[in-house]
Amino acid sequence: MQKYIQKIVNLTLFTAVLIGSVALANSDENKKVSCEILSCLNSEQRPSKCIRSLKYFYSIKGKKLGETLTKRKEFLKLCPTDSGDTPIDAIMADYKGMLDRINPDKCKPEYLNNQLQNINQNTNIKYYKNNDLKNKTIKDKFTRINPNMPKHCSALVQSDKMPKYNCNDSYYTLDGFKRGYELITITKEEYEKLNPDNRHHETKSYSYECGGKNFKTCYVTEDYYYQKTIIPKTCWSY
Repeated sequence: MQKYIQKIVNLTLFTAVLIGSVALANSDENKKVSCEILSCLNSEQRPSKCIRSLKYFYSIKGKKLGETLTKRKEFLKLCPTDSGDTPIDAIMADYKGMLDRINPDKCKPEYLNNQLQNINQNTNIKYYKNNDLKNKTIKDKFTRINPNMPKHCSALVQSDKMPKYNCNDSYYTLDGFKRGYELITITKEEYEKLNPDNRHHETKSYSYECGGKNFKTCYVTEDYYYQKTIIPKTCWSY
């Protein structure tokens, strides 16, 4: 009976050691795969060996996007490279540091559609000065919904699961973007062909002293004819 009990004890110990060895092997394998994935994500030209690693990486999923990103971040943290002993280790350590600061909501359309990109640029204006067609160039501030997704989104979210940018690359004046439609200057003839809902007209009048010694007053009327162009505000969507 005592020998039988000793056999059971020995078998139990052997099983525990075996399970521990398998867990350790799996842990080491996960670390290896995690480092491979980090290396692939940081590489602009991904070699064929990345296919298997990235396929596994993108198979890590949660019920929601936020849970998916969290799980993928935790898996990448298994790579023991925070010491930065080598150049590639330093890159990986920086990458993992970036992951810690990631907000998953910044990869969603609700956030992306509120990220604006601003520039200053010249624009040509058509107008009528005392009924004569004129042109002038003015410098103005323009904006658009940023078509560039944050880098961490493309690194952590599989391409077919990411929001897509559905607008063109056009910029709009700040005033136009705020009111929801752009006013594009056109000729009076073009204006008259448009539906009343799609056009806008403004008149500006001013006077100035002219005539040299005669001190007479000159009057100027400027007419601006516009076509209304609706500005899309939902560029990012699934």
